[in-house]
Amino acid sequence: KEAPQVRLNEDCADKLLPYAKIMNADFVWVYSSITVREATLAYSLNNMGVPTLVAEMGVGHRINNEYCQQLIEGIFNLMTELEVWDDAPVNVRNSIVSTEGQVDFIHAEHAGLFVSALGEQMGHIKKGERIGDIISPVDGEILQEIISPADGIVFSLRENPVIYKGTLLARVYAVR
Repeated sequence: KEAPQVRLNEDCADKLLPYAKIMNADFVWVYSSITVREATLAYSLNNMGVPTLVAEMGVGHRINNEYCQQLIEGIFNLMTELEVWDDAPVNVRNSIVSTEGQVDFIHAEHAGLFVSALGEQMGHIKKGERIGDIISPVDGEILQEIISPADGIVFSLRENPVIYKGTLLARVYAVR
């Protein structure tokens, strides 16, 4: 489950960050993961000179009307900025802008079932607060408590409960 966000590679940040900020996302993530970026369409297009942003939101194979409306407003705002659409700009959210160094990745240490303690809510969390548990499907034993490593904002949260050792469970933007 992803909060409405725009992702862009740090190599293109100078050119794309102003556009990302007007996309009406909650979060703008400037990343530098070399192992991931070169295999993506966005990286290839930017490398060819085609300015490309990646928008993420919600859960795969599901439509969240609120998130869709939020992103559509951002797209029209961007088209207005680029003079592709003739309309007045809309007020957009003041996105949090982060670099990868400010994002904590929380991975599973055990295989099992992930049960979120956050319910439907993502957002602000305190260091030491419980994000969820990994539970044994055989006997219900808690194999791992998933605890926030920092005060921050949960902007990605595992939705599918079946997990394996090493599975990404959450991303927390660390407010330092």
